[in-house]
Amino acid sequence: MRSRRLSGTARRAGGLAVAVALLASTAAGQQDPAPTPPGSASPSAGPTTAPTTAPPSSSPSPGSTDGTLDILAYKGFAEYGANSPKVNWVTGATEFQGVTGCRTARLDFVQTPEEMADKLATHTYDIVSAAPELAASLVAAQRVQPIDTARVSGYADLPAQLKETGVRDGATYAVPYLWGSYETVYDTTRIKKPKAEELYTSARAMVRDTPLTLGHAAQAFGLDPMALDQAGLDELGGKLAGVRRSTYTLQLDVVSALASGRVDYAQVTPFLLGRLQAAGKPVKKVKTARTTGWVDSWMLGAGTPNLDCAYRWLSWTLTPHVQEQAAAWLALAPANPKGCTDAAKEACRAYRLEKVDFLGGARMGCAPQRRDCTDYTAWAERWQSLVN
Repeated sequence: MRSRRLSGTARRAGGLAVAVALLASTAAGQQDPAPTPPGSASPSAGPTTAPTTAPPSSSPSPGSTDGTLDILAYKGFAEYGANSPKVNWVTGATEFQGVTGCRTARLDFVQTPEEMADKLATHTYDIVSAAPELAASLVAAQRVQPIDTARVSGYADLPAQLKETGVRDGATYAVPYLWGSYETVYDTTRIKKPKAEELYTSARAMVRDTPLTLGHAAQAFGLDPMALDQAGLDELGGKLAGVRRSTYTLQLDVVSALASGRVDYAQVTPFLLGRLQAAGKPVKKVKTARTTGWVDSWMLGAGTPNLDCAYRWLSWTLTPHVQEQAAAWLALAPANPKGCTDAAKEACRAYRLEKVDFLGGARMGCAPQRRDCTDYTAWAERWQSLVN
């Protein structure tokens, strides 16, 4: 499978304008995470224009600590009012720094797993919103440490299938923060009898440029992505080879392609599908029993000197207050269902937790009943061989 960008000459007049309007109407800071888990969980360029380091906090509040944290996060994952004074869960008297007294001495932002890996190679962080693709490698390299979930307020409120994504060899290394999933959608004006596998056999299709797309493809062809051994990966690679479909990393690209009728099939989030339909675009999802998704989580640096503040951060990000703000800002589902209030209600309605198989490095292992599945490195190598 060789990827290609659709040319600008293929656009219908007004298609891009419709796409821009659609994205402008979504949550202001919406990113494309994950899976890259989640498929490549590469957040799209959003409105986040924050400096590398957040402003220092005021003096610690009574009875709290005065420790500091160095945090590495995807853009939009730790907002402190730089983009909108109404979107801030880090600074301020009633937010993380004001409530806990902990200060964010350094707050670095990245947009892709590659940028995250580069940052991690040059600096040691206390807290990392690890890309699902990097989670397993960070554990293997002992760059992160096991988390005592008893010290994380709100952890007990998380659904079991989200907790499982952060466990390796019986220890928890990641606290779920937000999650998303994919749907296969089609243009109803061109396709009358849609089939899920046609997303991967048609040249008029667009998929997320991420190794986790292999998991979505596996389900389309009737394979179990949670138990994909080498023979299964080879079989899947054979089915995907030779098709000149398009790939994307920024949501604007796939919205533009769907809005202008340049593709018949696309892989998108349920939230984006809802926005397209609300805008009157003739798209529907292909009905499937399950779909694939990713979990964006926080991990605890191996050498953090202030565990108290680190655990306060993990607990703070699971509060309904933060979960609601972050989910609405990024158009993703909150890990804590108690965050499904107010501005996050639309995102919560769009995602159905019980219909999702979570993939990628954040799971850090095979399905419980299997021990012969391929790891994320094998998926990444196979994906690169298909798109190059």
